Amino acid sequence: MIPNPADRLDYGGCSGRRSRPKFFLVRRPALPAPHKKTQVIKRSWYEARRYGLRWRGARAAGRAGGRTGGGGRALRLGLRERDAAGDAGRRPAPDRQAAREPRRAAAALRLAGDLPPRLAAAGIRAPHQLAADAAADPPYAVLEHIPGEPAAGFMGRPGGAAAVARAMGALLPQLARVPLAGADLDATWARPADLARQAAGQLGRCHALLGGAAAAQVHALIGALPAAFAGRPAVFAHGDFCPVNALIALEAPPRPALVVAGLVDLEWARLADPLFDAAWWGWVVRYHHAERWDTAWPALLAAAGIERGAVTEARVGMLQVLRCLELLDEHTRRQGGAAAPVWAERLRATLAWGAWPGAGI
Repeated sequence: MIPNPADRLDYGGCSGRRSRPKFFLVRRPALPAPHKKTQVIKRSWYEARRYGLRWRGARAAGRAGGRTGGGGRALRLGLRERDAAGDAGRRPAPDRQAAREPRRAAAALRLAGDLPPRLAAAGIRAPHQLAADAAADPPYAVLEHIPGEPAAGFMGRPGGAAAVARAMGALLPQLARVPLAGADLDATWARPADLARQAAGQLGRCHALLGGAAAAQVHALIGALPAAFAGRPAVFAHGDFCPVNALIALEAPPRPALVVAGLVDLEWARLADPLFDAAWWGWVVRYHHAERWDTAWPALLAAAGIERGAVTEARVGMLQVLRCLELLDEHTRRQGGAAAPVWAERLRATLAWGAWPGAGI
């Protein structure tokens, strides 16, 4: 049962140019409670669909025995119902994707519990998991509240994009120092040959959506992947390192430079090439904040101590293409696959940014 002190819900964390906003539901207890301020993260429409999850409000929670006292709302992370269209009360036979959803929910809760102390050891704050139950119906998690404003909110302000880039770029060397002993993280992206095999399978499943020309470009990139990343070290990667997942500290008087108070959304964490998080940050900013990219991208690299050159840009481009392919495949394999055409178009747009393989690697 979710810890349920009487609370009010504050909304914040708009994700900028995403088609639907991403919100953090911040539980601020109005009465004394066993916990300090806690934060319940509501996944964006994209992550919710990825996990086959949805959020239930007061009525659903009440039916599940999770109604809060004092008229508050208990929000639980619930498995999406799979009633067959036009046939109420009946459900389709379980498919492979449906069988994976509970495991993914459990994996997300495991990472939310395991990773914050590891990030803290590297000097980065992430919300600690105060309570969770993957076996509950539906599963839920309650996370620590970290005061701050999402960095995405600064991207449209004068000088804001470069300031966010400097603040987040300074975190990249720290992320690379996150201790990994005993961490149960996917290492596919840290092994070029394995990554190439995985990408080839993804391309095979997505070929029809991409079209022949784009698929041929991705095929050539996959062929060049092992040589381009051979001998590179493996480090911790946040996996979704972008402005919407960073909270900027709110302090008075204002600091002369922005400071990241914490990182959220750790479910994509993995072992990967040291450029992975920088590459995905660059993709998000270039795609969603194109007019800011020319100033923000060099600022991020400089703050991270990454030398900008043809080889770096080629590797970054390859990682961006393969990450988009991974997300396209994720949506293609899910029942319905409504967002797959969106990611196919994003992948084609990413391919248009540069020519890979090559650039002297």
